[in-house]
Amino acid sequence: MKTFSNTSSLTNFTLVDDTIQLKLNINTEIYVQDDIKLRLVKNIIERIDLTELKKVYSSSGRKPTVNPVTMLQIIIFCYSEGIFSSREIEKSCKYDLRIKYLLDEQTPPDHSTINRFRQRIVELAPNLLNQMVQILIKEKQIDLSSIYIDGTKIEAYANRYSFVWRGSIEKWQEKLRVKIIKHFKLNKDLSPSQVLEVVKIVFNQVSKECIEKKIHFVYGQGKRKHQLQRDYEQLKDWKTKLETYQEHLEIMGNYRNSDSKADHDATFMRMKEDHMKNGQLKPAY
Repeated sequence: MKTFSNTSSLTNFTLVDDTIQLKLNINTEIYVQDDIKLRLVKNIIERIDLTELKKVYSSSGRKPTVNPVTMLQIIIFCYSEGIFSSREIEKSCKYDLRIKYLLDEQTPPDHSTINRFRQRIVELAPNLLNQMVQILIKEKQIDLSSIYIDGTKIEAYANRYSFVWRGSIEKWQEKLRVKIIKHFKLNKDLSPSQVLEVVKIVFNQVSKECIEKKIHFVYGQGKRKHQLQRDYEQLKDWKTKLETYQEHLEIMGNYRNSDSKADHDATFMRMKEDHMKNGQLKPAY
C-alpha cells in the first residue's frame, strides 16, 4: 500500500493496489486432515464394490466431467452435511475445501451433471447403501442397539375424513358384546371374538331354517316380516358389525389409536402445515 499526503487539506489517503498476485494451487489436504467424516466417507466408498456403478458409464462414450467414484463420494458427503439441492452441491464443489479435496483438481460439476448422475444411480442406490451400512457396522460406527426416528411426518394420499378411532371402536364393540350376551344369556366373560363365533353359528342356523321353510323376504312399508326374517337381519347386522370392529382393531395393532378406511397404513396426526389453524388431524405416516 502507498500513502499519499495532501498538504493542502492535511488528510492522508491510502491508495490500494488492485493488482491480484498470481498464486499456485494449495494443498487442500492440509486443511481437511482433521475432518473425520470426510475421511470416513472417502474410505468407505473406496472399499465397496462399484462394478455396477462403473457399468452405467459407457467406455466408448464421452468421458464424464467427474469420475463416477468421486461423484458418489461428493453426493454421500453432501447428504451427510444436510445438503440435498443440486445447486447447493454445485456451490459446495466450487467453494468448500473438503469437496475440492475429493475432486483432486478435477473440474467441479454443475447442477445438471449432478442431477444426471443421481438419476443414473437410482436403481443402484439400495445396493450401494446396503454395502456402506455393512461396512459401518463392521467398523462399529453404527450402534444397532438403538433406533433413531427423526420425527418426519409424510401426509398420506387418503381422504382426511376416512378416520377410524380405536376408542370409538372399542366402545361400540363392548356395547354390542354386552347386548348379544344378554340376548342369548351367554357367559358374561366371553370375549368379542367368542361372541362373534356364537353369532356366526346362530346366523347359519337361521339361514338354513329360512331356506328349508322357504321364507319369502319382504321389504317396504305395509309389509309384515316373518320372525325368521327379523332374526336373520338382526344376526346379519351383529355379525357384520363385530367383523368390522375386529378388522379395524387388527389393522391398528397394539401401538396405533387410529387408521384410515382408504389407507390402512396411515395414522391420523397433526401436521406442521395447518392452513385453517384448527389443529385438524390428517392421515400420515
